[in-house]
Amino acid sequence: RVLFRSWSDFSACSASCEGGERTRVRSCTNPRPRHGGSDCEGLATEKEACNTQRCGVDGGWSIWTDWSPCSKSCDGGMKSHDRMCINPKPTDGGKECEGISHEMAVCNRNACPVCAPLHPDPSTVLNCSPSDNVTSCNLTCSHGYVTAVQFPSYTCGQSTGHLWSHQRDVNSSVALPTCSEPRTIESATMTQIATL
Repeated sequence: RVLFRSWSDFSACSASCEGGERTRVRSCTNPRPRHGGSDCEGLATEKEACNTQRCGVDGGWSIWTDWSPCSKSCDGGMKSHDRMCINPKPTDGGKECEGISHEMAVCNRNACPVCAPLHPDPSTVLNCSPSDNVTSCNLTCSHGYVTAVQFPSYTCGQSTGHLWSHQRDVNSSVALPTCSEPRTIESATMTQIATL
């Protein structure tokens, strides 16, 4: 009586998903039929389905969203935009999207406008109070100096277009008034009296 040998291992599946086929074989050589003897009874080849699971769908990126508003209007701010792995979404073991979903970039690199610096004369003292939108300054005479006029307040900031309140075409250097020594004012006063 002749018999099959043991089954071979199954071959590799013909598909990685959604149904392939694999095969194994056995030979009628245990022993071989001879002298007109009958072949082995049964199948020499066997097939079966494999990898019947659904094929995975790899993810794809959506288009980028619009850039967000810049975080600063000048001196370099940041803006950002996003995209999502939904075009399509990865399913059934599919790969996630490769790359970044959030991106940032520098924006509004232009320098912010600033108020011109004030340079008080040694005969004066400048006291300034800066705030978010405007800087206010008051000018007084240094010790030992006097003035016959009252100095105004000086303001500059976003609300003034970054120009000092006393800044004009004729005073583009934003020069400040000065104080005088008392005897100078006294002499000037006496001169005025003498001319009366």
